[in-house]
Amino acid sequence: MPYVILICLTAVVCLIPTSLYLRVIAAMNRRPHPVVVAGGWDFVGLVAGLYGWIVCGGCVWLLVYDRHFISLLGGDFAAIRTGWAMRGTTWTMLVLLYLMAVGLWIAVVTGYRLRTWTIYNIAPQTATEVVESALHDAGWAVMRRGESWWSSDKAICTCRVYPASGAAVVIWHGREPVLYKEFERHLRQRAAMAPPAGAVPAYPWLMALARGMAIFAVTCLFLVIYAMIPAR
Repeated sequence: MPYVILICLTAVVCLIPTSLYLRVIAAMNRRPHPVVVAGGWDFVGLVAGLYGWIVCGGCVWLLVYDRHFISLLGGDFAAIRTGWAMRGTTWTMLVLLYLMAVGLWIAVVTGYRLRTWTIYNIAPQTATEVVESALHDAGWAVMRRGESWWSSDKAICTCRVYPASGAAVVIWHGREPVLYKEFERHLRQRAAMAPPAGAVPAYPWLMALARGMAIFAVTCLFLVIYAMIPAR
């Protein structure tokens, strides 16, 4: 397999999911109201956007630990089958170790993000007002200290704002599942009534990057298709 075709295939696999992810994030910043996304689903979207890079990471892992693999990439399918017969067990173990590391990373981050929410298309001041109003609606008597809200010397939640991206991350510190669900319900209600962030500085950059990736990936896809057409 020629290296140029391999590079084009890599570009298609990596750039198309990332481009779609960036377009979705950019689209949420154009909604008429802020959008609340559960932290777990927000991270799932990120992993989906990085899917191609994760897959290619497995190939890089093989290249680092088995130099023989790179010589097979420039050969035909017969050479790959021969290499698999000789080193298939080693490659399988390396890929399994890589998948276990990626799976552990996803599980740890997902577990951490289960009690968080990402609010898109929201201004910093609006984000703090939405969180404080949701806490009061849920019946909490709270006092704000910096980015966090406290009750009886215990941190209830934290709101971290990111003005450049028009987003905020709300982290719940409480342990009571009922209060967590009640706060989430009020948070979504308050966000649905809040005004949008307006002009988000990162929006044009996200759209330009998404379009550039999509154009480059589609071009590479056409090159791959053209290369696969048998010459007459």
